[in-house]
Amino acid sequence: MLAFAGEVHFEGALAALPDRRGSDLGDLADNLRGADVAMVNLETAVATGGEPASKELEDPGNRYWFRADPGALDVLERSGVDVASMANNHGADYGRAGLRQSLEAAADSDVA
Repeated sequence: MLAFAGEVHFEGALAALPDRRGSDLGDLADNLRGADVAMVNLETAVATGGEPASKELEDPGNRYWFRADPGALDVLERSGVDVASMANNHGADYGRAGLRQSLEAAADSDVA
């Protein structure tokens, strides 16, 4: 069985989740763990640094920059996620430095 989830980020009420020992994605994690392969679209840079990138093509009132601590990948792993796509409009929200940190975090994670 395959499982897919989209629009996963760690903003707002979920911002502290990567810092909580043993945390996972709650009820969603049960479905992800039950799959042979589980994939999410991670809508965030996985970084602690970098500066917000310019977003000239978007409506100024609808611009968002998402960033999550590398511990977010641990949350995904505990939740049963096997693969996380970061090829989306938020993967480079924090410029080259944020993208570099995201790639480094991904290389250190068991989540592909």
